[in-house]
Amino acid sequence: MSFFKSFEANAGELDFRCIRTLYLRYLFLFHKYYLNNSKVAVSDFGDLANIGLFEYCDAVVLEKNAFEYLNQIKTRFPILKNTTLYNMDFMRENNFL
Repeated sequence: MSFFKSFEANAGELDFRCIRTLYLRYLFLFHKYYLNNSKVAVSDFGDLANIGLFEYCDAVVLEKNAFEYLNQIKTRFPILKNTTLYNMDFMRENNFL
């Protein structure tokens, strides 16, 4: 908590890129709700709970919407550069489902 207290006087100096799990979550929230004007769904809570871990995965399989938003993020920011994103179509096409 003392780390965040050090930014109390000037919150603009806090760079969330150094807290990568939060940074990816905020990028996802920004792309989904602000840029794409989406509405909150119950399934979003599961996405948000897991999204911070995706940077540490070699590959992630996602449902269509989460795949689209994270693909937008991946093309604009380096945070997911080492993670391959797949949607559920990939699973069906390769007979994994």
